[in-house]
Amino acid sequence: MRIKNLSKRKVFFIIAAAVVIITLIGVAMYSFFANSSAITLASSDVQVLDKRDNSQRVAVSGNVEPQKSMVLSTRLTGPVNQLNVKVGDRVQADQLVANLDVTDKETELAKSKAQAATNEANSIAEIKGAESRYNRYKELLDNGMNQDINNAKAALRTAESAYDEANRNFQLESALRGNGKQQDIAAQQSKIENARQDSMNTNVEAARMGLKAVGTLQDQDTERRSLATEQSNLAELKAQLDGASPEQQVQIQAQIKASEERVETLQNSVNKQYRNTIDSGLDAADVTNKLQAADRNLRESQDSYEATLAQADNKLVTDQRNVAKTFEEKKDAATALAVAERNAQFQMEDNQAAIDNAVRNARAAQASNNAGDNQLKLDIASAQIRAPFDGVVTNVAAKQGSAANGALMTIADDARMIVHANVKEIDVAKIAVGQRVEFTTPGTGDKKFQGKVSFVSTVAAPQETPATPASGGSAGGSASGGSSGASGSNNKVNFPVEIEVLGNKGTLRLGSTAKARIITREASDKMVIPQSAVYEDQGKKKVLAIAADDTIVERTVKLGSKTDFDVEVLSGEAKKGDKILVDAAKYRQSVGQKATVDTAAPGGADGAGASGASGTATSTAAAEVR
Repeated sequence: MRIKNLSKRKVFFIIAAAVVIITLIGVAMYSFFANSSAITLASSDVQVLDKRDNSQRVAVSGNVEPQKSMVLSTRLTGPVNQLNVKVGDRVQADQLVANLDVTDKETELAKSKAQAATNEANSIAEIKGAESRYNRYKELLDNGMNQDINNAKAALRTAESAYDEANRNFQLESALRGNGKQQDIAAQQSKIENARQDSMNTNVEAARMGLKAVGTLQDQDTERRSLATEQSNLAELKAQLDGASPEQQVQIQAQIKASEERVETLQNSVNKQYRNTIDSGLDAADVTNKLQAADRNLRESQDSYEATLAQADNKLVTDQRNVAKTFEEKKDAATALAVAERNAQFQMEDNQAAIDNAVRNARAAQASNNAGDNQLKLDIASAQIRAPFDGVVTNVAAKQGSAANGALMTIADDARMIVHANVKEIDVAKIAVGQRVEFTTPGTGDKKFQGKVSFVSTVAAPQETPATPASGGSAGGSASGGSSGASGSNNKVNFPVEIEVLGNKGTLRLGSTAKARIITREASDKMVIPQSAVYEDQGKKKVLAIAADDTIVERTVKLGSKTDFDVEVLSGEAKKGDKILVDAAKYRQSVGQKATVDTAAPGGADGAGASGASGTATSTAAAEVR
């Protein structure tokens, strides 16, 4: 049994030794064959480590437009007599660019001036007539030639004479019949004389106050009627405004303004008259109370006086009653005189009001006429169309010999230009005012123009509504793929930006299509490689490079800032000119192997150098956000 066991061990060791020998031979053969065949790389897999443009850009397209433009227009409808410019012409400020025919305006102005002269003559005649009536009436009053007043004065003198006569007769009769009651009679006589004087004064005042109240009411009624008439006239003018021609509208608006001023004046006058009426009514009520009290006191004094006289002699009573009668006639005559004088004053006020009204109407007519004339003069002056500033003509709507109709032409100030463009929603956060811009236009070839972002909208541009595709079976559905894509593109959110054109504009033309690149991050002065070329091994950043003996080797690197696709190389084992593999993950297992670059592959024909250029172009294109 022991011999047999030993034989089995020997067999096991023999077999194990054979396996080891075979494995070693396999490894040696694999290493031999692996080292004997190099890896072939495409030129696009290799990039030469060097400095290059790693700036970030956002591509946009837009149109070159003026920062300031103005549409020259007119509201005149006459024909264009002269048109001095065409699209593309340069103009200077105040240059005559067009002239319109305003013969009809000049004729209308001449007619208006003739009518104004007639109106002015009529107004002057009306004012002079009112002044003449005022002066004549005043002269009559000053010379005491007012018939009503003179008649009232004559009646008062007659009444006063009769009163004096009756009073003398009474005094004489009273003296002839002297008695012991003389002291009582004298006291009563003094009292009644005071009562009579108070009654007369109060009656005259009441008459004047009554006339004042009546006059105020009449004035208020007159002002109210005038106000109603003017308000009706104003409403009629406003109704005429809608269907009037532009020229007529100017005149009607001037008349409306003058009418509104008259309405305001009359309304204030009515309000004032209303307050005066209230005050006059209160004054009249107060003087009426005084009049009633004075007349009552007179009656009581008269009765008491007659009772005292009756005790002395009935003849004295009769004489005293005659005195009382003549006094009432005297009082009525004095009241009539006050009324006549107040009426004369009213007439003077009416004459003055007639003057004021004539002057007011003349001024209103003159203001209305001046407004119309001023507008005609402005229209005539505006017949000459001049450039508002230096610039270029971008549009001409007017035609020589044809009637003017609103817009005539557009002039743009091309000294300052703006590119209006839209930025996709995904890129707008990268755009900021002040960023540098480069752009080209088809009309200027490869020439690069400079600019800067001057405005970024916070509101999205209005989206275009896609057209509804026509229905059409399976064929239509098949074709709708492209249409759907276009519609989707139209529905993408974009944000308007403005780019101010800087520097020499040269032959840059307004309206040109601009292809612009907004520099969102300027290029650095460091060496740059794609981020895909970097990997981490045991806490160190490494890249794969092709050594001088064409072996793939590892190089440690210290990295700087990153862009979307690239990263800066600050220091480390990798040096300028090294051939770096741009896809480290793909070739990491090939460290130590030989590598050759296929110069015939797309991307270059001169080996590593071409590969580097290709890599740069590829990386730059990738870094440019589209």
